[in-house]
Amino acid sequence: MSGTITVTGIGTSSARPDVVRVSGVFRGRCGSYAEATAESFGSVSDIRSRMRDAGLDEALLRTASVSVDPVFQEDGRCVGYEYRHVAVCDLPVDGDLFGRFMGAMDPSGTPMTRIEYVVSDPAPHLDDARRAAVRDAFHKAEVLVSESGCILGDVSSIEYGQIHRGIMMTRASIDAEPMDAEFEESVVITWTIVPSNQSGL
Repeated sequence: MSGTITVTGIGTSSARPDVVRVSGVFRGRCGSYAEATAESFGSVSDIRSRMRDAGLDEALLRTASVSVDPVFQEDGRCVGYEYRHVAVCDLPVDGDLFGRFMGAMDPSGTPMTRIEYVVSDPAPHLDDARRAAVRDAFHKAEVLVSESGCILGDVSSIEYGQIHRGIMMTRASIDAEPMDAEFEESVVITWTIVPSNQSGL
C-alpha cells in the first residue's frame, strides 16, 4: 500500500547590491489644494538645482508618490491641505556618483537621507534560491523516507511559496560597505512513497 510525504524546502541565495537608493519625504501644509500641489512638486526643485551644480543628471531624481489631503478641524471645517512628496534617486554603488550626490545634499536642509542598497536585477538570484529550495525539499524527503524503510516515488504536487528579500538598509554614509542582499524562497512538494519490500511489485 502506497502513501505520500509532503516536505517544505527552503532555499537561499545572496548577491552584492549594485544600486544605492537615496530617498526622502517632503511634507508641507498650504491654504489651498492648488498651492499644496504646486509646492509639493516645487519642493524637489532645490534638490535638482544642487544636482546640476554637482554635475549630476537631474533626471536621476524621480517621484515615487505624491499625495495632497485636506486637513479638517473638529467642527468639520477644512483649514488647509497637507502634501507628502516622496522622491527617489538610484545611483550605482561603484563609482563616485553616490559620493557626489550626498556631497551636494545639506543634511540640515533636505530630507534625502534614507539609504537603501538594492540588487537591480533580482531574477537570477531568486531562481538560484528556488532551485536550492527544491534540492532542500528532495534531500529532506529522501532522509525521512529512507529512515522509515520506504522508497520515494513520483512527485504528485508542488506548491510555491514566496519569500522575497533583497534590499539592505544602512546608515547614511558615503563610505558604507553594503552587506550582501539575501534572497529566500520556499516550496512544498508531495511525493508518493511505497514500502521498500513492495518496490519491485
